[in-house]
Amino acid sequence: MIIIIVAVSKDGFIGKKGAIPWRLKSDMEHFKTVTSGHTVVMGRKTWESLPPGFRPLPDRRNIIVSRQTDLKIDGAEIVSSLEEAFKLAEEDEIKNNKNIFICGGGEIYKQALPYTEKILITRVDKALGDGDTLFPALPPEEWNLVSTKPGEKKEGDECGFVFETYSPNLRYVEFAAVRTGYQLKTMRIIRQKGHCPFCPENLSLYHKEPVTWEGKYWLVTDNQWPYPGKNVHKLVISKKHVEDIGELESGASEELVEIVKMTEKETGIRGGAIGFRFGDPILSGASVKHLHFQIISPKRGEEQVKFFIGIRG
Repeated sequence: MIIIIVAVSKDGFIGKKGAIPWRLKSDMEHFKTVTSGHTVVMGRKTWESLPPGFRPLPDRRNIIVSRQTDLKIDGAEIVSSLEEAFKLAEEDEIKNNKNIFICGGGEIYKQALPYTEKILITRVDKALGDGDTLFPALPPEEWNLVSTKPGEKKEGDECGFVFETYSPNLRYVEFAAVRTGYQLKTMRIIRQKGHCPFCPENLSLYHKEPVTWEGKYWLVTDNQWPYPGKNVHKLVISKKHVEDIGELESGASEELVEIVKMTEKETGIRGGAIGFRFGDPILSGASVKHLHFQIISPKRGEEQVKFFIGIRG
C-alpha cells in the first residue's frame, strides 16, 4: 500500500529551513516502528536532512527520487520519478505485503497524493508561523478521517501530539479495508476505472469466481479472497447498486433467507455465520461500497474464522 507518513504543525507546516522544527522523540519512535521492514521513498533534500548516522534508514528499503540521473548513494536506490519508485517496489509490495511509505519533502507529498491509499499524520501541538514548507490540505470530500488517537507525551517530547489516519474518499471502494497485496492491485484498477466492481455489468472484470446462482435480487459466488480457516465462504451480492439496508426492495430479505437454506443443503455445512456489511465502510469494514453479505462456515475443530467489523487506523 502507498502510504504518506508525515508530521504537521498546528498551522500546517512540515519544515523550516530544511529541518524538522520540533523535538518529538515519541514520533521518531513511531516512524521507526511503522516503517521498519518496508520501503521508504523520499526526495534527495529529505535524504540529506537526515542525520548521517541514519542514512540509509536501517531495516528499510531506501529509494531516493532525484532529477540527478548520475547520483549514487550507498544503501539507497535512485530513481527519477515517483512512478519509477512505485514500479521498483511493486513486486515486493504485492507478493510480500510490503508497504511503500512516502516520507517527503513537500513537493514529493504533492506528487504522491493522487496515488496515496493511506495517510498517517502526526498533528504536532505547535504553531510555527514562519515555516517554509506546507503540507497539502486534505478536503473532507476527498479524504476520510478513519481514526484519531492522542499521543502520550514523554521525556524528549517538547509538545503534545495526535495521530490521525486518513483514507481516500472514493466512490465505490475503501482502501482502508484491503487485506492482501493482490486485493490491493485489483482495487487500484477499480480506482482508475471509477466504476463499481460488484455491479453485475462489471463483476466478471474483477471477480474470477463464477456466479453459481442468480435470483431476482441477489447473485451468489465464492469469495475469491476467502478468510483463513474457512470451509465454505460464499459471497452474496445485491443485483441492484445499493449501499444500505434501507435501500433494499421488498422481497430481498425473503430471498436472502432462501439463499442461506440453499447453501446449507448444497454444501452440507452444519453451522456457520452470516456476515452482513452495510453503510459507512469505516464502520462496517467493507472494501466495496455495494451491499453484500457473506456465508461463512469454518473447518470443524480448527482455527476460528475472524470477521472484522469496522476499520482500525
